Order: sequence, then C-alpha cells, then structure tokens
Amino acid sequence: MYLDNVALNITDPIEKIFFDKINAINGLNLKHTDFVLQPPEVVTTAGALYNTKVVISPKTTSQFYNNFTVYYNRMNITEILNNPEVSIKRVNETHLSDLIEQINLKYNINATALDYYDSVISAPDPADPEAEVDVMFSAKPESYLFTGAYQLTLNRIALTPSISAVASAVAMIVLDQPYEPVFKSNIVCRSTLGDTIDNFVFMRNAQTINKVKINKAFDIPLRGTMLFGEFEFLADLGTGMETHTGSAMLISTMGKILSINSDDFSANNHQALKYHVSKDGAFVYALDPTDTLGTEASKLYRFKTDGALDTDFQTASITYAIEYIKTDAQGRIYTVSELLNVPSDHDNDPGTPAIINKEYWIDRLNSNGSKDISFVKAALSITGAADPWPVACIDPIEGDRTTTTSGFYVGLAMTEQPRSQGNSPVVNYTPIIPGNEPEYGFLPVLKFYENGVQDFTFQAAQKLCKPEAVYAYEVGKQPFAGDEFVSAVGNSVVILAYRANPLSGNMQKLPMLYSQTGESLKLTGTDYLNSYYLTNARSIQTVKINQMVVFGEYTPISVMGGYGVSTQAVLTYNDKAAPLAIAYTVEPSASGTPTIQQVILKE
Repeated sequence: MYLDNVALNITDPIEKIFFDKINAINGLNLKHTDFVLQPPEVVTTAGALYNTKVVISPKTTSQFYNNFTVYYNRMNITEILNNPEVSIKRVNETHLSDLIEQINLKYNINATALDYYDSVISAPDPADPEAEVDVMFSAKPESYLFTGAYQLTLNRIALTPSISAVASAVAMIVLDQPYEPVFKSNIVCRSTLGDTIDNFVFMRNAQTINKVKINKAFDIPLRGTMLFGEFEFLADLGTGMETHTGSAMLISTMGKILSINSDDFSANNHQALKYHVSKDGAFVYALDPTDTLGTEASKLYRFKTDGALDTDFQTASITYAIEYIKTDAQGRIYTVSELLNVPSDHDNDPGTPAIINKEYWIDRLNSNGSKDISFVKAALSITGAADPWPVACIDPIEGDRTTTTSGFYVGLAMTEQPRSQGNSPVVNYTPIIPGNEPEYGFLPVLKFYENGVQDFTFQAAQKLCKPEAVYAYEVGKQPFAGDEFVSAVGNSVVILAYRANPLSGNMQKLPMLYSQTGESLKLTGTDYLNSYYLTNARSIQTVKINQMVVFGEYTPISVMGGYGVSTQAVLTYNDKAAPLAIAYTVEPSASGTPTIQQVILKE
C-alpha cells in the first residue's frame, strides 16, 4: 500500500506515525503495538513516485498474519532545517546530540539517535563565544523519516523572532553619534515589531576598537552588510590578531566583522558615490555625480558582490550624467538624468527659433547596460519659467497574485505647494493638470505603464480636498531629490506625505495609501487618532510580509493627553498604512542623543 498526503505529526514515535496514516487511509483502527517495522529500503526503480519502502510484520502475539509493504517519501533534512525563521542557540554544547531536544522543539520534529550521526561542534571562540558556528546533521540510512544532510548554522539570527505573534523582518539601524570619541557610529538590530535580536552585537569579534565612523551602508544578500567610512580595530580575521584600518568593512547578520578592504566597491571614493543594490542582490551599482572615477559618460558603474568592478557592464547608449537609478525584479535599470537644457520646436514651424526646455529624462536600461528600446523615454518639465521638479524616487510595480499590472510610480520633489493654479509638472510636453481649473490639490506622484507611457487612469488630482489636507508643503518638510517617499504596494502606492491629521489636526508625516487609479484608501478614525506623530521623515520602505517601515523624528502622545519628548524612532505600519509597532526609539545619553542615519531591512 502507499502513504498519501494524510496529515503527518512527525513528533510522534515512528510506529504511531505509520499506523495513524494507515488507519486514516483505510478506515481502520490498527494498533501500532501489534506490528514490527523492518528497516527502511531505498526504492531504486526509475520513475518511482516514492523513495522508500518498509515491510511491516505482525507480532506473534497479535491476531494478524502476513507481511505488507508501505511505500512513502522520506523527508530531505535540508528542507526542514533550512528555515530562516528558526535559530538554534548554542551555549556550552559540544555535540549535535546536546542540541537535539532544542532542534526537535523548534523544528517540530522528533529526531532520535536512530535518525542521525552525532557530530562534534567546534569549540567556541573565547573572544566571541556567541559567534555563528556550524554543525553537520547527517541522516542515517536506517532513519525512517529523514534522508540527506545539512550544515546547520547555530546562533544565527532568526528573521522572524519566535516571540512575535506576527511575522516581522530584521531592521539594522545605523546610528550617528558624533559626540562619541570612538563610537561615532553604532548599529543596533531589532525586528520590525520591536523585538530585540539577542544574537546581534556590532563588531562582536573586535578586541579593541579605536574608531568607527559609518558614512554609508547597504546589505548584500548571502554575503553580509557593507559599511563605508573610517574603521580601526584589533581583531583576528583569519590571519592572527592584528590592527586593521580601512574604509570598507563587511559584517555578518550577527555583527561579526568578516573582512576589511579599502578597495571594495571603490570605497576610497565612497563619499562621492551613491550606491544601489539590485533587487535580486546580484550587483551593486554606484553613481558618480561628481565624476570622481572619470571613465563613464553616464557616471554609472556596476560592481560584482565581491567588490570588483564589472567591466562587462556598458552604458554607452546613455549620453547624459545619471543622477538617480532604481532596479526592478527583472534586473532592468531605471535612470534619471541630470537637469538638461533641451532644444525643442513643437510648433513645426521651421521659421521660429527653437525653445530651450529644462527637462529631466527617465530611461530604462537592460541588465547589461544597453538601452531598452521597448521603453519610451519620459521627459519631465514644468509650466512657466521655473526649473522642473526633480525626480526624487522611482518604484517599479511588482503586482500581486491576482493581477498582471506592471509599470512604475514616480515621486517628484516639489518646490511649492502642489495645486492646480501653480506651476504644473509636464510629462512629454503635456501638463498633468489642465489649465483653467478651479483650485485644488494634487499629488506630486505619477504613474507610468510598463513601456514608459504615462498612465492617465491614475488620478492624482484631489478635487474634494483642500490642498493642505492632501499633500501640504512646508519648507524643510517637503521631499527632496533622493528621498524615497513613494513605494509600490502590490499595484497600489503608499506616499509618505506631510499633511494635517483630519482628527487631531496635527501637521505630520503620514503614510497615505492610494489605489492603482489614485483613489485614497482612507484609514479608520481610530487608526488616524492612534497614528504616530512624525514631524520629519523622508523615506518609507515596504517589505514582502506586508509591512511599511519609516524612520525619523517622532513625538510620543500620552494616553492622558499632551506630548512627550521628541526623539528619533523606527516605526512600522501594516499594508493599510495603519500604525503597527514602534520598532525602535533612540535613547538619549548624557553626552548627546544619537540620530538614525539609515535603516537596512533584511527579510
């Protein structure tokens, strides 16, 4: 007989597992105590649906006779143990068997000495006893449930901490501490729900630290987190204890220093370069707006994840200096130009002089750097004589499971209150707001189709609201070029807007969610009332677990009324843009209060 997909409780004894399934499949009530299982055998028949067979024999004391064979699939131990949501803590354990109770509990299995070869765990590093260490879990041939082998990493960070009832991501929070003589920068680690990541200790394997100053940071999946700045410390990085100095340092998910190399990603020029990691984590791009490297006309370079320049990447089709890029899931690159002076003659009269338009261009490159000829270049200008609003950010639409919508959203760094009677942004020589309209507000956000043509179904005009209630403008509070204040959420879009809370009246930063057609998806009154009082924030990130993360200046509101002391904080919202959790608040110190420089999310 065969075992099919009947529910399996693999925490039970193996005999009970078999007969629970046999009984369920056949409507029987056999007792496992009446039978004996013979050792499992590998099924070698070509094209077989199952990899294992077991002969089951009745005991002489039972009422049954004749053997029968059960065919089934043993589970590959890799598929069980390779789970980023689980962390096995090693303290003083020396063998795999010392950890098996913890492994069984956290992975919901019941592995016994019959199932695995016991393995020795490497001795802990005296200087870093909680560092990651590997141990091999190899299934024995006589195991009834498991096959294969997996190198299990102990003390690693679990991406979804077990203490959280809701899924979360890991946030690495870079703190600026200029008042500290040595630790001018620090990194703390929290879940997006505020759980402490116990295993994370920044620069955990350094014996002596002389200087830490982080200027920029980005995560390289499967390698670590790259930090640029100024670093000097004493540590053993594999060649003995010595003092290391450099401008590029790589750390693990636990904060351990993996390497220091001043040449990685042209780190010696990091002050002048702007970095972007591709969505798939395969490449690191560097923008060189000040022409420090001086080889590419586009000033765009690509590095491999080991830090080496990718010489196969060429951008000869782009003749302007690129100021901003964003990659999508297909590896394509959206490019935004510097401000260009473009001659134009739209009246088709050769006798009239050409007009000089000031424009920003949006193009798209293929993953190899060649121009995507299927993409229609978008030229962004503005009515009147003012300079056009710069393109602050772009976010490609990845869609969801129910639609095939694609394209991208563009956020503009406004220089005045967006309203119909002011200067209107222009896309490919068509104003987004027609003239002679009554005064109303509109969002400085545009939506484009996959091919680069503007999607006019996205109605950015907010005719039924006062401008300040939709998207207020205040010097110092508006988005600037480079601010990531727009993020696609499925096919919809969330905008980090400065606006008046309609219930409290507070002017504050609020994530506002809009449908793919520009319809405001309003929160409940309770969510508005309980929203975080953010007075200054310029970036919002979304993660796949349907959360949004914002950091900036936060003022707590007392349940008894009134306001607390403003501080820096990392705040998490759900996929409806409603408040979810305060992930982290900066603690003031006697010498000075740190500020949050950057938040890196790891899923």
